[in-house]
Amino acid sequence: MNTSTLVSKGYAGRHVMRHWRVMRSALLFLVAAAVSLVFLIDFCGWLYGCGCHSLWAGADAHCNIHQPGPPDCPWCAIGVAGSLVFVAAPILAAQAGVVLASAGWPFLPRLALAILAFPATGLLIGTAIGLWRGYWR
Repeated sequence: MNTSTLVSKGYAGRHVMRHWRVMRSALLFLVAAAVSLVFLIDFCGWLYGCGCHSLWAGADAHCNIHQPGPPDCPWCAIGVAGSLVFVAAPILAAQAGVVLASAGWPFLPRLALAILAFPATGLLIGTAIGLWRGYWR
């Protein structure tokens, strides 16, 4: 088939629309993931009251992990690699799941749900890690 036949039968239009839906979902996920990764340390400070602040306000410079003796912030105690594997990855996976599950929805509600997956998943993971590490004893 030549190009004019593809266009006349609507194949090219469907391909472009499918490509646009994939690109829109990728953009949506990237925006939600960026919000989560930028504010992850703020969430840590809020959840544990450990002294962590925004990336631009010192990050973990005032975290209780730097003070001798317990309590030690659970997320900072498991290190950067541990935080990426056990905290960031599940949050990003939840956000990807929301983006994929809501594929037929308008952009803004999908974005809002993907961003809300961050505190919801972060709270579950943070509570589990905090209990596992004995942070609230």
